[in-house]
Amino acid sequence: KEPFGSVTVFSEDGVAVASRRGEVLCVIDKNCEVVKKLPRDVSQCSMFSRGMAAFQNDLGKWGYIDVKGDTVIGAKFETANLFINEDMALVVDEKLVNDSSMSFSVIDKAGKELFNASTMTYRPINPYFVDGVLPVVKHSEKGDTIVCLDKAGKEVANPNADNGAVKEAGYKDFSRTAGGLFLVINKNDKMGLVD
Repeated sequence: KEPFGSVTVFSEDGVAVASRRGEVLCVIDKNCEVVKKLPRDVSQCSMFSRGMAAFQNDLGKWGYIDVKGDTVIGAKFETANLFINEDMALVVDEKLVNDSSMSFSVIDKAGKELFNASTMTYRPINPYFVDGVLPVVKHSEKGDTIVCLDKAGKEVANPNADNGAVKEAGYKDFSRTAGGLFLVINKNDKMGLVD
């Protein structure tokens, strides 16, 4: 009945972050009932993904809340990304060397650090895992290459590089999509998606 000034997309859990003019941010359910008002020092908050939302406090630090509006991981990061596709998120711990490089970590939903790296060695292509790996640009004296890191920070083979079955199926042409499917063109110039 009372209008909200802003609201995020409702998550798969049926909650969103909303605000009313002059009030603190709050978590609401699909009936637009307030689940919980967030602390006054929360200046902004992302949408929910996999049961978590990233929030920023007045000091500029980021942390995470759950769908009940409770702080699960305290505000201590320079940047915090959503938990997308996996129960892991990439966070920036600190900026180094005149903000031109950063120390980043991958954490789990409890805030446990799974691994830490520097953008002087690895620069993430996406801020989230896809098919269990984090694609990064690896800097070395021999030049930049694209590699994949697993949840322990070890370089692993790209799971999306395996397209043998699609090649063997005899399509006229194909290319991989971001979601791990293949866009294919058959001998009759018909297009489709295959796994």
